[in-house]
Amino acid sequence: MGNVIRVDHSEFKKTAQEMRDLIQEYDTTMKQVYEELHSIGLISFAGKDGKYYANSVDSFTGADSACEQMKKFLKSFADFLENAAEEYKDAQGDVVNKANSIK
Repeated sequence: MGNVIRVDHSEFKKTAQEMRDLIQEYDTTMKQVYEELHSIGLISFAGKDGKYYANSVDSFTGADSACEQMKKFLKSFADFLENAAEEYKDAQGDVVNKANSIK
């Protein structure tokens, strides 16, 4: 008999959902950090220093920031896990149907 691969597709889906939950928690935390950093800058800095500080904070949380890139990667991996779960589930169903048709 050939090599056997055992996959519990429900664990893939569970892990994908856990990742999505953590991404949401991370996103909420980062928004709070951004608001806090922004308010500190408004209170503490004025003029050129204030603009520099605001730009630094924006670059930390902006669309091209490392934080956003990480979120995109994690979302992409969660999608991959969900798709893999469906593929494995379908493959397992096909094997069961073929086995049943041999009877």
